[in-house]
Amino acid sequence: MSKGKRVGSVLVGLLTILLSLLLFLLPEIGMVVIIVVIAFTLTFYGLGLLTLYSALTRHMVGGKYILYLGMVVFSLGLLTFTMTGVRTLPVFIYLFAMFIFSGALDVMKAFEEKKNKAPFWIPRLLFGLLAISLGILSVICCFFLKSQEGLTVLFAIALLYNGFTRIIKAFRKTSVVYIQ
Repeated sequence: MSKGKRVGSVLVGLLTILLSLLLFLLPEIGMVVIIVVIAFTLTFYGLGLLTLYSALTRHMVGGKYILYLGMVVFSLGLLTFTMTGVRTLPVFIYLFAMFIFSGALDVMKAFEEKKNKAPFWIPRLLFGLLAISLGILSVICCFFLKSQEGLTVLFAIALLYNGFTRIIKAFRKTSVVYIQ
């Protein structure tokens, strides 16, 4: 990772931590902030995929997959912008899918790292199990407690974890030797 990317990663991590602290302090505005964050993330990720398709992957094998994925993600981002009311079920579905999917991926990566005898597989396993437990807690908050503040706190915990992870990865020594 270059120095510029490291600085950018640290800044994004700090902004993510500040946003999570804002959500902890003001959970009543949490749903609006969560919807805006998810909408911006999906929209810009979809635009990035569409730009990638138009610049590079249209000439590659499997390039149409990037096009279709970009169109779907961009459409989901625009759809999420329309949910700025008090509707919690679509936001819950996003959060549940995000927590469960990322947790399952972390657990699978941890077992793969263990098989390859990587030294730091246990923290990845613990963070994957934490994400899965946050997904289960989001089900409890949505259906049993019917609490928007609970979903806001869970999202803030996920943002806090994401921010610290970005900062830690920015300071991690790269194993790739760059040609000067």
